[in-house]
Amino acid sequence: MDDKITKLIEIYKKMLDFVDADVKQAIHDHVKTQRGFKDTCFVIFAKSTKTYRAIQQLCNNGLGYGEDAIILTRSLLENLINLAYIANPQKEEEREHRAELFANWLLIDLKRKIDKSRHNDPLKLQLEAHFKRYQSIGADYDKMNELHKEECRKVKPNSDPSKNWSWSGLSLGGMAKDVDSSIPQTKLYTTYHNESYWLYSQIVHLHPGGCNSYMKSSPTGNGIVIHDELGPEWIKESLCSSFEYYSKIVELINNIFNLNLTKLYDIAKDYVAIVEELYSDSDKSA
Repeated sequence: MDDKITKLIEIYKKMLDFVDADVKQAIHDHVKTQRGFKDTCFVIFAKSTKTYRAIQQLCNNGLGYGEDAIILTRSLLENLINLAYIANPQKEEEREHRAELFANWLLIDLKRKIDKSRHNDPLKLQLEAHFKRYQSIGADYDKMNELHKEECRKVKPNSDPSKNWSWSGLSLGGMAKDVDSSIPQTKLYTTYHNESYWLYSQIVHLHPGGCNSYMKSSPTGNGIVIHDELGPEWIKESLCSSFEYYSKIVELINNIFNLNLTKLYDIAKDYVAIVEELYSDSDKSA
């Protein structure tokens, strides 16, 4: 395995060790007394951490399933954009509203699915039971539906809220643009969504641009064979992009919970040095 890929895997693990040893306990101490906005951020962070671990497993030792790791890497980017959008407003009330909408969006989604289901559809009964269970723990559909309508009219004044299938009223790209408009240096739309998301979507979906690595020339050179085993394809891209997205999620969590964990920035500096070395060598060999 390439020595630089080894270093990349090591810094990847270093971030996980830091999260396990420092971040989790610090967040746990806060969440015990928090509800609403911070609870929602904690859930997104927890989901992102498990996804980050899964990418590590798929990129095992530099030979793995890079295409599948890229699929999860795109999911990590989606988590980053959602978290950044929820945490973006300066006003606490607006952050709480966004968090509440995100946390209760399933209630609206279920009701719409139920209303569109045929009367004799077996799935409809399951959806209705799920909807009732959700309400039994205190979720208020009417309140959430009104809150969603207000949010949709705010971000898209001329739109019909009933036809808007996003919890925020915006597409993923729209949320990224909103964050960039407040904090331009995040580049969530210009760099991540507009470039990386487009590229990685070619692998997530069945797209000709994402199919090349599944075939290779036969040993005789007279045809092609299926390539479905461990390989180096997309490993570097998966490790680099997922580390970048996840480190930004951890940074947001660090700020949201006022953890003051400066070690994060030392790990990020080490990562930048490794990536600069990795890609400078790639440029020379190109």
